[in-house]
Amino acid sequence: MIPQKIYTSHLPPVPIVEQSIFTFLLSSNDPGLVGPFPASQPAFIDAGTGTTLTRGQLRNLALQFAFGVRSILSAKRGDVILVYSQNSVAWPVVVFGSSMCIQHILRFF
Repeated sequence: MIPQKIYTSHLPPVPIVEQSIFTFLLSSNDPGLVGPFPASQPAFIDAGTGTTLTRGQLRNLALQFAFGVRSILSAKRGDVILVYSQNSVAWPVVVFGSSMCIQHILRFF
């Protein structure tokens, strides 16, 4: 049997955030901000087409996606959403919208 050894960092522990990834990255009390960034600032840029998705668009589209999944498909907390897609700037919309909709982090295979 191999003896177990616990390695610890010399740096202080990092606090664990007790909120959803959507809330942590995309919420703000200021309507002109998404998180700590301006809503007009690009979040994703498709290198092939030049399509840009701003932080404000990302937040709004993710909320619309979450609303659609909840109201049309009746998804609820604990449900699993499987998405098969090519690489696209729409992918983050689905990921953030899904996390907002069912509050469940997706597993990637």
